[in-house]
Amino acid sequence: MSLEFEYSTTRARGMRSKLLSETRLRQLLEVKSIPEIIELLEETDYREDFVVQSAKHSGMELMMRALHENFKHSLQKLIRINPEEGKKALKLLLQEYEIQNINTIISAKAGEIPLSEMDLMVIEPQQQKFMEKLQSAKNVAEILKNLRKTEYGRAVKAAGSEFEKTQDFRFLTRALNTHYYTKLSRLKPNRDDLLWKLIELRNGVRHLMVILRVKRANPGADSLEYLPSREDRFFRELNKMNDFQKILQRVSQKYPHLAVAIEESLKRNSLIPIEIALEKKFIEEVMKLLKFAVLDFAAILGYLYLKELEVAAIRKIAYAKQYGFTDELKGMIFSFNAG
Repeated sequence: MSLEFEYSTTRARGMRSKLLSETRLRQLLEVKSIPEIIELLEETDYREDFVVQSAKHSGMELMMRALHENFKHSLQKLIRINPEEGKKALKLLLQEYEIQNINTIISAKAGEIPLSEMDLMVIEPQQQKFMEKLQSAKNVAEILKNLRKTEYGRAVKAAGSEFEKTQDFRFLTRALNTHYYTKLSRLKPNRDDLLWKLIELRNGVRHLMVILRVKRANPGADSLEYLPSREDRFFRELNKMNDFQKILQRVSQKYPHLAVAIEESLKRNSLIPIEIALEKKFIEEVMKLLKFAVLDFAAILGYLYLKELEVAAIRKIAYAKQYGFTDELKGMIFSFNAG
């Protein structure tokens, strides 16, 4: 990777050093209330966002808005600190959030569910008008009409025909996810590239959990319908299986580090232990890869993934505190600070 990335990767390492330590996360778990969590977070890199949002909000609303804004500002900062070559790659990676926004709007419009600004992650100002236009659409058909005028036009063409026949909006959301995954694969210069290893690592965890959730609900279902790609041989193998316990046994054979979590999942009749084990392993692997990403763009992507998980962990702690199930989070909180 060019030396022009020296500044941005150094800044990314600095941002990563400000991620919360396991000690700090444990402190958040131990306090008694949302205000106490906020007080602790105001001693961290989250301080400015809490101060700004506290002018209009308090309690849980303040917590959620500050976390939302902090994550958005972190993504915006990554764009600012990158050279032009990095900006181009980063904007492609961040397009995932734009597609998530579109899918959220489609789902909400189909279910006649109101959206708040925190339901969307709009990173760049020029995206705001487009999202507002989609939100103001009368129905999903009108959203589809707007999408046909964008780069997503070809992606939703066949899906649009299926939607018009069935009124099943999932044809559209799957088409958009597939469009993003196909576009993302163009970043892959070779299989040994650190950047692609990070992307595959994250997608592997996400896609495995999708398959397990679908198969747990209906072992005979075609879980590949919910994935942007059907290429993975192991996922195709799992998809052909119709006995959920055998699916978990096969996963345990493939990934021995999940064996204990799978056994616990079977006892509890819950996928949570597997999800925790996968997330923990993912964090460990990201940190391991980041040791080699000195002047590599992967250092920026690695920070993004860890920051995303950290914000999600704080949200879990806040909701657990709000609804009184903090004990259930023990074992689910890990350090995101890779130093």
